[in-house]
Amino acid sequence: MLKERTFELNRIRSFLSKSKLGGLLIYGKENTGKSSLVHTACKDSLAKKVFLNIGSENKEVILANIKAKCAEAFPGVEQSPTTDVSQSLKFLFEQSVNQKIILVIDDIHLLYKIAPEITVFFESFKGRFKSYGNIKVICVSSCPQTKIDYENPKLKIKQLFDDYIEIESFDYAKASSFYSKASLEDRLSYYAVFGGSPFYNSLINPSKGFETNLKELLLYRDSPLRSKIENDLNRALSKKYEADGLLAILGTKQFSKYGELKTEFKSRGLTGDFDYILNKMIELGIVTKKAPLHYENDKKKMDSLNYVLSLEENSEPRFSRIKTIWLRKFSCNILTKSTKRPKRSSIRARMQLMQYRRRGR
Repeated sequence: MLKERTFELNRIRSFLSKSKLGGLLIYGKENTGKSSLVHTACKDSLAKKVFLNIGSENKEVILANIKAKCAEAFPGVEQSPTTDVSQSLKFLFEQSVNQKIILVIDDIHLLYKIAPEITVFFESFKGRFKSYGNIKVICVSSCPQTKIDYENPKLKIKQLFDDYIEIESFDYAKASSFYSKASLEDRLSYYAVFGGSPFYNSLINPSKGFETNLKELLLYRDSPLRSKIENDLNRALSKKYEADGLLAILGTKQFSKYGELKTEFKSRGLTGDFDYILNKMIELGIVTKKAPLHYENDKKKMDSLNYVLSLEENSEPRFSRIKTIWLRKFSCNILTKSTKRPKRSSIRARMQLMQYRRRGR
């Protein structure tokens, strides 16, 4: 696998060879070999290495993991007790004054979920230790939102890193090197089923033939890839389930506070990131934001926005009633679909509908 990743490997090694403090962001789909690549690149370095695999959305678990890794890397050095992730990582930055450290944070997107202030932490410490700190921070992520956030100039995440590497899945030419001795028909079949994942392809034994590999790796109940693929499918389906749950909550119930809506979201057994799901719906156009009718020209109310739920595509929707939900400073107008037009006496509803039509044009 590594011979096909020479370019990426050299870029990581080049980053590690530079002096002083720096950050590197590595993004790629799951099972593309990101972690293995980073471990290989760091192997020959004489720096003190700290590998943090987040793997959880539980803050207490993450804090305990960070503390254990720091104690393992610096035995006998006292750590200040804290319940803050940023302060826990501060220990490593302070130790970098005396020696070179490589900090690898795998699944950085999970850390950002439970501690969004981590970006502010990296930004402040990059400025503070820039002249005399010597720590290299490598953040690894498989979440597509990481790439979107990195390219968003408003979030300023790009300023935190000196370089960005995207690890892509292998194309057919590279993937087929794992089973180069197989027949042409089998090579095409392997790629059609296992794709360009280095991890999947490394498990193939070409001498057994395609059908045998398919049964042993995927079809048998104890197959190594069966549970992994099932988990991936369940994870993808759960995101849709959580989004449907949020839509159901917004369309059927009224709330006076943002916290109440979030509590309702959790009480229904929905474990996803509420803010992430809502923002993703806005990004996809399922929910749109606009200035309230009564406050469009009121400078004091410019921060107050309406979340409007889009219910139909490529057709003119009709609405019978408007529900107003207050989310902190945000008033949310949920337009409920109906077969009837709004009553003529409802001036506000008519104004809403006219504005909706103009926006659609």
